[in-house]
Amino acid sequence: MPRLLFTNFTSNSIVDFYIAYVYNEYLNASYNGTPIPQNELVPVGEQIIKEEYTQMGLPSQVVHYIIQYETQVPIQQYGEPSAFYGKPSHLNFAILISGPNGTYIVTTPIVNPIVLEGYTPSYVLNNLDQFPQIVQAS
Repeated sequence: MPRLLFTNFTSNSIVDFYIAYVYNEYLNASYNGTPIPQNELVPVGEQIIKEEYTQMGLPSQVVHYIIQYETQVPIQQYGEPSAFYGKPSHLNFAILISGPNGTYIVTTPIVNPIVLEGYTPSYVLNNLDQFPQIVQAS
C-alpha cells in the first residue's frame, strides 16, 4: 500500500489528506474491481479520479492539475508526460500540496522514499536518471 513518510515535520496548522485510489494492483481494473481495457486506463482513470474528488467535495481545480501534469506536461529528461511513460499508460501516484505559499505537485511512479532521503527535490528532479529505482518503477 502506498504511503507518505514525513521526517522532521511539525505542522503548525491543519493538514488535510484526500486519497483517491484509481486502479487495482494489476492495472486491469478499477480499485473496486470493474475491468478496464489497457488502452483505456488513462481516460477511465481520469473519470474515476474526477468522481472520487467530487464526492470528497474538493474543487475541480485539484483534479484538473493532477490530470494536466500527468497527461500533458512532459517529464523533462524523458519527453513524455508521466502517464504515458510507463507501459501500459496509466495515471501514476500524485501528490498535490496547496497552501498560502503556492501549489506544488509531484506525479511519479511509487518509489521507496528512503532512496530519496537527503536529496533536495530539485536535485532529484534534475537527476532522475541517476536513481535506478525511479527508472525501474516507471
